[in-house]
Amino acid sequence: MQKNNIYTILSLAVLFGMLGGFGSSYWMMNNFKGGVVVDDTYVVAEDSQMIDAQQTAAPGVVSIIQYVQLQEIRQSQDPFSQPMVGGNQWVEAGGGTAFLINSSGVAITNKHVISDETGKFVAFLADGTEFNVEIEAIDSGNDFAILQLIPDLANEIAQEYVDVFPYIELGDSSVIQVGQRVLAIGNALAEYENTTTAGIISATGRNIVASGGYGDTSTLYGLIQTDAAINPGNSGGPLINLAGQVVGINTAVDSTAEGIGFAIPINDVKAAIDSWEMFGEIKRPSLGVSYLMLSEPSARKMGLEVNYGAMIVEDKKTGLSGIVKGSPADEAGLQDRDVILEIDGNALTYNYTLQDAILRYQVGDVIKMVIWRKGELLEVEVELTQTS
Repeated sequence: MQKNNIYTILSLAVLFGMLGGFGSSYWMMNNFKGGVVVDDTYVVAEDSQMIDAQQTAAPGVVSIIQYVQLQEIRQSQDPFSQPMVGGNQWVEAGGGTAFLINSSGVAITNKHVISDETGKFVAFLADGTEFNVEIEAIDSGNDFAILQLIPDLANEIAQEYVDVFPYIELGDSSVIQVGQRVLAIGNALAEYENTTTAGIISATGRNIVASGGYGDTSTLYGLIQTDAAINPGNSGGPLINLAGQVVGINTAVDSTAEGIGFAIPINDVKAAIDSWEMFGEIKRPSLGVSYLMLSEPSARKMGLEVNYGAMIVEDKKTGLSGIVKGSPADEAGLQDRDVILEIDGNALTYNYTLQDAILRYQVGDVIKMVIWRKGELLEVEVELTQTS
């Protein structure tokens, strides 16, 4: 009797366990909105979000191909004769990536992608539709350019995209966090278009010296660092969040390491886009100072009472002031060794530098700064002028 009871209890436990497991699986498949079922395989929430983000953004990603004109060399049948120059021809010489920001065919990319003035550029959408490219504006203060995609009149398929281009929504790079998942999409190696790689935000506020490949270098400030693979050809492509919004423009990699790529925060170029829309060109504002971003160790070493902000510094080699004569800073009465602590209530730090702040404004804007000067706090208003 006792043994039968035990068997009965065990049988019921197994039965209820099976029913419970089936019920739980059925409930999760039909009620848990964070995932989907594909071919009987459960895809977890994060994977589902990444897939959705990629599918949302990919149609707005553009492959840019550069062509250069070469003289065709033809050799006569005599092997000792001089080559004869034939007709000119266009040959593919490289490529990069861009992404559309509105339905009118306006796209943005890195400046170094379209910097070769001797070449011509052609754009391809994800479905292979070809467009001519017109360079609308180049940003003198950042590795950034604005393009217009133009359909060929003879290309009926391209004509169908007029005013209905797929585009990607711009996000807010000020709210990204280290550890956040991101995707990079681009024309990898100028051969594998719309390649998508995944990673995280590894750091923010990085400063690097970048080479454009033609012997030119430039310093880029306040970049996003990511371990999402960014290969040659990805330059100018979008770094997107899991909502499918652009948070950065993929721009550089550390060639001596693996998993270290950099992107320009999208907020750094929003003001440039607004300037182009208002004036037909990118007008960059300037304060007119040379500065050093302070850290706690550097401030302590200099015996300062403040441990953050941008200190205006003179050139030690030439003895020249750190304030450009006739600049907004000069007109406002700023002095060498002043420390700019805040602009419009936002503290200046390594993650939000003076350049980061200024690039968010337009020419003619008036900003309010909090200045530390020899133990005193001052409030100063400055009207920004255009960078010369």
